[in-house]
Amino acid sequence: MIWSRRKSANNGFGTASIMRGVAASALALFSLSGCSDLNSAIASKDTSQMQHMTPAEARADFARHLDAIQVVLGGTWINRDNPVAEGCGLKSDSGFYYEGGRVRTEAIIDHDAAGEAAAAYWKEHGFEVRSMAYRPTHRLVTATSPNGTTIYLKLEDNRNVINAEGPCNEGNWGDVRRQDARRVDEEERRSLPPTDAPTGVPTQAPSDARTRESEG
Repeated sequence: MIWSRRKSANNGFGTASIMRGVAASALALFSLSGCSDLNSAIASKDTSQMQHMTPAEARADFARHLDAIQVVLGGTWINRDNPVAEGCGLKSDSGFYYEGGRVRTEAIIDHDAAGEAAAAYWKEHGFEVRSMAYRPTHRLVTATSPNGTTIYLKLEDNRNVINAEGPCNEGNWGDVRRQDARRVDEEERRSLPPTDAPTGVPTQAPSDARTRESEG
């Protein structure tokens, strides 16, 4: 099974779909403000400064950033990280990166306070931070780490989402992607329940009453 960035292991949506929503939000904001430079709000994939992490290190680094901001914001979040690498470009040697997101199970009431808390945490840890809002019920905070991880925090009345893309790492993304797919498939097979008995057939010993009845 080969994973797609449009639908990852445990989610039903990928970063690409959320990025379209983020881009639409930014477009609306900049249309209102008269600014046409969306690049100032939506970071593009940068391959000029490749990182040298292994796939395992890159996955761990990516998860660490998202886990940390979850703790800052509090609450319960659904993990929708994609466990399979994406390519930084069309060429097989263009490098690989990881993407994904987290969705909060309950709404954050004070968007401003949450946005400010996230921005303060990221700034304290050396991130470049930008924040915007185009209506009272919306807040978008973007943060880019020193190693190139870009995180988008989108706060709305009915949906609170953390979404992110890790930095590009040197390597053949096709090879990494195939290795990831095999690893995920193997993990899924190990997690399947045992199939020693047909579904619905009891596996426990007969009760004493039934035993006595059969003996009689």
